[in-house]
Amino acid sequence: MVFKKLNGVGQLFRRGVPRSPAASQVGPIGLDIGPERFNMTQFSRCSEGLRLQESASVPYPIKREELLNTPVLFKRFIRQALKGRSFIGNRVVTCAFQAGVRTFLTSYKLSSKDAEPKTILQSAMDRVEGSPDQWVVDYMRVRSANTQSKEAVDATSLVVVAPKAEIFQQLDLLNSAGLQVDALEVGPSSIRRLISTVHPPNPNKIENVLCINVGIRRTFLTIVSGRRLLTEKTVDFGERKIVQRLARILSVPESVALSLLTRDRQPALEKGDAVLADPALIRRTVLEIISPELQTLTHEISRMLIYLASQERGASINKIYLLGTATQWKEVSPLLSSLLAMPISHLDPVRLYSYEPGRYAQDQPEKQEAFAGHYHMAISAGCAMRGFSAHG
Repeated sequence: MVFKKLNGVGQLFRRGVPRSPAASQVGPIGLDIGPERFNMTQFSRCSEGLRLQESASVPYPIKREELLNTPVLFKRFIRQALKGRSFIGNRVVTCAFQAGVRTFLTSYKLSSKDAEPKTILQSAMDRVEGSPDQWVVDYMRVRSANTQSKEAVDATSLVVVAPKAEIFQQLDLLNSAGLQVDALEVGPSSIRRLISTVHPPNPNKIENVLCINVGIRRTFLTIVSGRRLLTEKTVDFGERKIVQRLARILSVPESVALSLLTRDRQPALEKGDAVLADPALIRRTVLEIISPELQTLTHEISRMLIYLASQERGASINKIYLLGTATQWKEVSPLLSSLLAMPISHLDPVRLYSYEPGRYAQDQPEKQEAFAGHYHMAISAGCAMRGFSAHG
């Protein structure tokens, strides 16, 4: 996805010129400055196609906000994160990470290309305070009727609005750490690129893919159709909410609740006067407790699918990918699949393109440490595919 330039500053979201695979066999480092970890992925091209060059998920040594507000510490952190790993070069593609960044879908009448930027800018300014020169505003049209028509047609765009000062601050922070920013984009853009790469569009049949990317605090829903981003939505649902619910109802520390959610071997639980020691019974108890939260998530997904059908002439979802921390929750995928009445596949781009088969295999205890955290790599992988992917 390449965002259009708008009001003189939109080019920040596509800074630099994407490099073709012929120009370089090693792509940029995809950076995801996540809420809990600093995620990096890089791909290279070999005779078999795209392969993983290197990937790392590094926890922050101090609070994230303190690290990002202290350039000297951030530069030292970057140097340590890259040390001893096989990343090549200092070119990076990353997403805007400030809290002030907003994305939204807006619908409007499209009468001419000249009028479109003005319409988008007005829509964006209606949602924020201040003058246009205080903001970076960028957009990508995701839906429109026949643009050759002389009549006004319905159109929908994904709009990005971010405080200009914060964007320049992020670019300065990365540059001062010795990184060359090839492009600055947003999460839905990288997810669309990831899905279009691992699930190539079928010219004979357009398939709609729903991506459920579950994070620590929020879940990001993205629907991709072929090469198009159809819609995206952020839901107030994440691992923290699930863990807190388990801890509260079972009267256990959150660390124990997390273990119940993610580990095969379960500790015994006290429930009233009884002690639950049967792993299968513990698992059923955990699923019963978290089921209401999952139903809330599926309700939001259902609303999203109704919107999709209304906008795309009855279109439905052909495939669902689950990404993020939820891929580590034992037996949750079958429950979520039953609630949505569709099969769900896990997507791990690190393992998918690993040049060393089994390197991150979860069933090999000696490699658990190497695998830890790589379920957070969707955003960084999508960023790293920029320039390699035929889809933006």
